[in-house]
Amino acid sequence: MSNYEALKQPTEANAFVEQVRTALQQALRSLDAAMPRLSPQVKILTRRNGWIHLSSLEAQPEPVNLARLKLDVATRWPMTSLLDMLKETDLQVGFTDLFTSISQREILSRETLRKRLLLCLYGLGTNTGLKSSCVGSATIRAAWPPVKFGGRRVRAAGHV
Repeated sequence: MSNYEALKQPTEANAFVEQVRTALQQALRSLDAAMPRLSPQVKILTRRNGWIHLSSLEAQPEPVNLARLKLDVATRWPMTSLLDMLKETDLQVGFTDLFTSISQREILSRETLRKRLLLCLYGLGTNTGLKSSCVGSATIRAAWPPVKFGGRRVRAAGHV
């Protein structure tokens, strides 16, 4: 079985291009048909060849089990912060080692990069932002620009 058969793709270039073109045309027709319904939330702007602007979504209700999970975690570990849990998880599992630099070489030590990644993940994961997650102490506050830089220059497997 060839790779093309496994992927259920045609072996001829013209047939493949026609298949992609048909799928794109169908998707555009579907978007065009849905635009009257989406008009309050979606706008096509006139600058730079028609940017698509999406309005903010309403906040979703908190999942039912999340309150129970938070209560259970607070009961079991009352004085432990989420950042401490994230750091401890990384020490045991080493998930930050899966993040690689998008540049040719890494100048930062792995430990410095690990600290910056954990701050980035904490700030983005808790929706507090990168700047707010660096307010804790003078050393972390001084690290704000590098934390922002570190988050942009690193990627994970699967671009998480």
